[in-house]
Amino acid sequence: MCFSNSTIIPLSSHASERSEPHLSLRAPAATCNMCNRAFCIAQRLPICKGAEEKDVFTTCFQRDSRKDQIVVVTFIMVTVALLGWSAVRKVLEKRNGGNTGGGGDAQQGYIAVGR
Repeated sequence: MCFSNSTIIPLSSHASERSEPHLSLRAPAATCNMCNRAFCIAQRLPICKGAEEKDVFTTCFQRDSRKDQIVVVTFIMVTVALLGWSAVRKVLEKRNGGNTGGGGDAQQGYIAVGR
């Protein structure tokens, strides 16, 4: 963040762009240690034109891991599947005339309580 303007700079893309081609296999992985005021000023972003180190505020964050993404996607798929099953079950109950095949124990309607 420079002054009141902010932007996101992916560290991984900058680390690979700046490394020499023959050193790319040995280049260190980009970490949040790289994210400092000097790094942001060195990017020469238009929003930081004329900014000094005291005008720059940095924050580093990591995106979700693959494991987190798998958990979230699985949760969403299970939720959608359960909602879909509920809809299909209602359609099947209507086609069967409301009989669920439970031996006559199925409730046919609601009775008002507390009249």
